[in-house]
Amino acid sequence: MMLVPILSVAGAWVAPDGCGVGRARSHFAERAAERGVASIHGDLLKWAVEKAVADRRSDLAELVFSIDAVSRVFRVILPEGVFYPIIAPNGNCVTLFSAREIRHTRHARKGRLKRAGKRERALRGAQ
Repeated sequence: MMLVPILSVAGAWVAPDGCGVGRARSHFAERAAERGVASIHGDLLKWAVEKAVADRRSDLAELVFSIDAVSRVFRVILPEGVFYPIIAPNGNCVTLFSAREIRHTRHARKGRLKRAGKRERALRGAQ
């Protein structure tokens, strides 16, 4: 299925009263502002992404990969470009990455050592 810009559909949804207006900004909204999202308030974007994920709208929020056993990275298209919200197990948006940042994160993960079981315990005991 082809990914479409989330604002083209989410604009018709009815947001909850006071969503993104006159409240303290969430971490997600702050990251959205820092990363150049100006077409929509960060809290409204957070709500739209959470709704798209909950409704399984893969045409609006496409699953890219899982960070660990619980957190998932989705791809959304905005007028400013492609962005990657991180979704927690409870379905809440945690933060937002730009394409450049997600490439850096993926690259950093490839070089990370994986330690488990006896070897990890042995290394902890040697410290």
